[in-house]
Amino acid sequence: MAAEGPAGRGAAVAGLRSVAGSSWIVLPIGVLIAIATWELLPLGVATGLDPSAVNGVNLAARLGLDQGTEFAWTYGPLGYLLEPSVAGDWTAALGVAYTALIRAALAVSLLWAARRSFGLAAGAVLTYAVCAITGAEAVPLSLAVVWALVALDPERPPWVPRLLAIGGGALAAVELLVKLNVGVEVLVVLAIAIAALPGPRLRALAEFAGSFVATAALLWLLTGQGLSNIDDFASAALQVLAGYSAAMGTEAGAVGWDWIAAAVLVPAALGATAWTTRGWERRARAGSLVVVAALCLFAVKQGFVRHDVGHMHAFVAALAAPPLALRWQGAERFAAAAAVVAIGLLGAPLTGRAERDLYRPVAAARDGFDQLRTGLDPGRRTELAVAQGAAARAEYALDPRTLALLRRGSVAVDPWETTAVWAYDLDWRPLPVFQSYQAYTADLDQLNADALAAADGPRLILRHLGPGGTATESIDGRYQPYDAPATTRTMLCDFRAVRTTERYQVLERAPDRCGPEAEVATLTGTYGEPIEVPRVGPDEALFARLRDLGPSGLGLLRTAVYKDVRRLIALDDRVHRLVPATAENGLLISAPAAADFPAPFALAPDPATITVAKQGGFGSGSDSFEVEFFKMGIER
Repeated sequence: MAAEGPAGRGAAVAGLRSVAGSSWIVLPIGVLIAIATWELLPLGVATGLDPSAVNGVNLAARLGLDQGTEFAWTYGPLGYLLEPSVAGDWTAALGVAYTALIRAALAVSLLWAARRSFGLAAGAVLTYAVCAITGAEAVPLSLAVVWALVALDPERPPWVPRLLAIGGGALAAVELLVKLNVGVEVLVVLAIAIAALPGPRLRALAEFAGSFVATAALLWLLTGQGLSNIDDFASAALQVLAGYSAAMGTEAGAVGWDWIAAAVLVPAALGATAWTTRGWERRARAGSLVVVAALCLFAVKQGFVRHDVGHMHAFVAALAAPPLALRWQGAERFAAAAAVVAIGLLGAPLTGRAERDLYRPVAAARDGFDQLRTGLDPGRRTELAVAQGAAARAEYALDPRTLALLRRGSVAVDPWETTAVWAYDLDWRPLPVFQSYQAYTADLDQLNADALAAADGPRLILRHLGPGGTATESIDGRYQPYDAPATTRTMLCDFRAVRTTERYQVLERAPDRCGPEAEVATLTGTYGEPIEVPRVGPDEALFARLRDLGPSGLGLLRTAVYKDVRRLIALDDRVHRLVPATAENGLLISAPAAADFPAPFALAPDPATITVAKQGGFGSGSDSFEVEFFKMGIER
């Protein structure tokens, strides 16, 4: 018996080594890591700007709104997969299921790649560290980068290029219909890798393109979209992507050394890629460097255009994946492991969190299982929806008279509290860009204005106070009526106030009361110099078209790789952020008090002077711009 003990132990050790050496072992361990790094999904139906955006995405899917014509947003017809909410009922089920699937795919892929350099145990620890700081929006891009770098490795298994071509094409198609910017990033990274694969490329490119087109077409039709609105979706998508850097830039980082971290992490990622790919075939090595360079550009744009803790989360996560996807040798492995740990530790302060909020495996697993149960169980979804609906109604507290008015017809909400529509079961007829701050290009603003003026547009508009308890404050210090100026003028002309309280106003469609436009004056403005506002008649409204404010020349380059300079407008002594692209649509300057909407929801600021200012620096553009003043008659 004594002789059998060592033999038995040896067999057990050999068995364990066999299991650890099997590629299949990464699957269950990766799934465990995915659930232990679960990030809480919205699911509930809260009030406020961001929750109302989430609920709007889910409601749009449930109602089957046409993309590009009835709904134009950063999220596509599958947006609820990233931001599920019980406002859409079945969208919550699909959202939690997809979240679990793609997070597991990332964890398994990272562990499989990390195991080549660090072994199973250390690879699992490092994979957990990376997945713990990878928020939901960063998962698809990180997954694409891992697949791309592994596929370009000359020692890759023979099945990996096929995974990249067919699986990657499907992943890019899904993500493009989930969130536009993420889908484009995934598509670019995978296309670069496909083009750089050793051997015949035409077949791989054909498989990739075929998988992408087939998946996108199938999902497009399954979501209730038609062939006739593909071009509308593409047009609106391009507007959303093109206008983001110029309109949505902000500075609200959690620490003062964000840029120092970026200045270290970006060259480190590129340097690590160059080092570990030395000796590779030239095309594959170049492809790997371009993939990581594209990743760095996307990460900087994501983290530093709208520079706040939420977007820095995506920046850190994006740069954490490559060290595990690359293959390390000898003592290099210790340096690479230390780098991953360092990035993990940076993740907390850069995202304004404590380490205990990121690294919480037991609590995260509990949250994950609970949300999976809620999303997949119709009874639990209904229970949560009932509770959240009651909480939302208590928060909004619409009085019976206001609510009775809103039940008279279809309703749009201005500027963003879409949750109210769901909470009170109203007939939602949103403008395509259903939260006005997002209509940040001239075309998106006009899309909303046309939808508002259309005969089949919303009959009623529920307006509510914004930040600071005013109806004129928007996000980032903007003047809310200037978020979508063409839409604002359409609202003033085609709607009348039928109910105004301290918190809300209800507008109802009425005959157009505005006359034709007539030019009053055209002049050249200079940044920082006040412009005297022309006076018009007692029954006339005045608006100004500001042209040549947007980026040009070097400013376009700055906006492409970073963000535009900030522009401000002073209405007498009241200073607001100004979005340049929509200013040409005509900013409402003054209107007769009796024709404007009752306080506190009046639209016209009625200043004596306006002053436009901007930041200086690289690509700040010309010091002058054109101002055209127009007037129009308006009935009181």
